[in-house]
Amino acid sequence: MDVKLRPWPEFGRRTPTVMACINGRAPAVGPSCRPRGGDAVAAALEAAIADRGLKLRFKVAYCLSACTRGPNVMIDLCRSRFLEVQPEDVPELLDIVERHLAER
Repeated sequence: MDVKLRPWPEFGRRTPTVMACINGRAPAVGPSCRPRGGDAVAAALEAAIADRGLKLRFKVAYCLSACTRGPNVMIDLCRSRFLEVQPEDVPELLDIVERHLAER
């Protein structure tokens, strides 16, 4: 998993949304997240957010503009990205998100 963190914006206190890409293209068109495990990552992420009781919204996305590095996850407020995520990376990913949220 490759992590690209960006600072939180100064404005607003809106609840962050964590988005997981589940886009699936025909292989002839190009790479995408679904064939690389995007659905499994999304399911693991949604379940782990609920299990931890985190104050995060979750939604699936159909493109996060990093198809060659999928499956991808992004935090909407700061546009931090997690690339090449696998289901087993979800606990570490959420640990990073929790620390990142605590710093804002």
